[in-house]
Amino acid sequence: MTAQNKATSSLAPYHYRFAWIYLVLVLGSAAALALLEYLLDTELDVGSGTAVGLTLAAGFAVITKFLNDHKRVPDTQERRSLIWAGIGLSYLVSVFSALVILLVLFRQNFLWVLVYLLGHLDTGLAVVLLVVFGIATAFLYGGLYLIYGPFARRHLKQIERKAARAVG
Repeated sequence: MTAQNKATSSLAPYHYRFAWIYLVLVLGSAAALALLEYLLDTELDVGSGTAVGLTLAAGFAVITKFLNDHKRVPDTQERRSLIWAGIGLSYLVSVFSALVILLVLFRQNFLWVLVYLLGHLDTGLAVVLLVVFGIATAFLYGGLYLIYGPFARRHLKQIERKAARAVG
């Protein structure tokens, strides 16, 4: 097993943790939004910023666990793996959620609606979607890079100070 494969496999629990935390946050925020819309009797548009915020929240939870487990910040290779896994998992959960919504809305016609939507995707819209995904990926990468880098270093110092006060 190469060093890269070993580092990546040792990060699997953190990837799973990210996926579950992100999924719980998405479901919780969707339920809270639905309740709020019901109580206010209006439709709220929270936008895609919510997904970015939830992704970063899951990143904070993962790095906190990593720091408590290893007492060090992730190295460059680990950071890269955590960042790309977080981005990929957040997109995967988003696509899965969209498919579930389509399935619920169009039960018997689900496959037909999916094929219809994909068949009517013209080049201009595809380019726009790629640009939007590119911008979102850049935001997510930057945010997760800060969480797994500078934030992790600062948080580790706080953990060490707290441990030193407990001992001394």
